[in-house]
Amino acid sequence: MIRNFLSRLEQTSKRVITLFGVFMVILIGAVDFATGLELHLMFFYLFPIALVSWFVGQRAGILTAALCTLTWLVANYLSGRRFSSDLITVWNFAMRLGVSLVIAYALSQLRRMLDQISELASRDFLTGMPNGRAFYNLAGREMQRAFGLEPMTLAFIDIEGFKWINHRFGYATGDQMLCTIAYSIREKVPRPELVGRIGGTSFAVLLPNTTSEEARFIWRRFSAG
Repeated sequence: MIRNFLSRLEQTSKRVITLFGVFMVILIGAVDFATGLELHLMFFYLFPIALVSWFVGQRAGILTAALCTLTWLVANYLSGRRFSSDLITVWNFAMRLGVSLVIAYALSQLRRMLDQISELASRDFLTGMPNGRAFYNLAGREMQRAFGLEPMTLAFIDIEGFKWINHRFGYATGDQMLCTIAYSIREKVPRPELVGRIGGTSFAVLLPNTTSEEARFIWRRFSAG
């Protein structure tokens, strides 16, 4: 259930998430004002900060942190909280703002690093195109999107002779040729992002909304090039 909820958030636009975060801040501020001075709701202010920082980005998270701190200050002021000195108010504001900013920055940086790791794990280190696992995930999403209502062709390309090239000219030359072939394949297909290296000298190409006859035409064009 939680995984499905997070998956839906990933597919939600950043603008909607930001607006929802602002709504949460206003709602928590209203509850903070209504409960008066006896209850502290600092923990609940962290939810919109975490939400926006994780799913939108660092800048939006920092702005949400500032909005949360300002909302807390206004709610406390309207509730009648006063301190013996204005410096105490400034100090408390700065402390809460500092904690909120640290959380926003840490979460956004953690998300950025996780995205980078995920990107590296899904890319073939040599050609830069999707590896086998990433390609099959892409293909699965395309098939779900088509829902069986569109023709779809899956082609596999296996390059032979690389063992001789590696032994004759060296592995560096073989890797360079493999990258050139990968670039050539992506250049000649309608959806280059749906080309993956599934292992060794084998490539897979997914052609959405493409019949077998159209796929043969694309293949002939590739072979002629």
